[in-house]
Amino acid sequence: MENDAHMALSASDRRTRDHSNAGLKVARARSRVSGWSPALDDEDLAAAKITLRGPTITVEEVARRLKVAPSTLYRHLPGGRSALDDDPADSRS
Repeated sequence: MENDAHMALSASDRRTRDHSNAGLKVARARSRVSGWSPALDDEDLAAAKITLRGPTITVEEVARRLKVAPSTLYRHLPGGRSALDDDPADSRS
């Protein structure tokens, strides 16, 4: 009896998994991506880098302006403000 219940649950789990995978496959075919959308796009990140070069503004203030958490900025800018000085991609000649 216990084995029958386990097999029925396993079959149900397989159907759920198969149905979910089929839905994800259709979504990918339609160029839909599941998951969270990025909190910062390239334009926002560039603006944050420029703003953080100012000595008086804090990471928390920039994050508030961009409507993200400070941890989001730190994730995109490992090393925080001090890493901006070493970033060759941001050097302006």
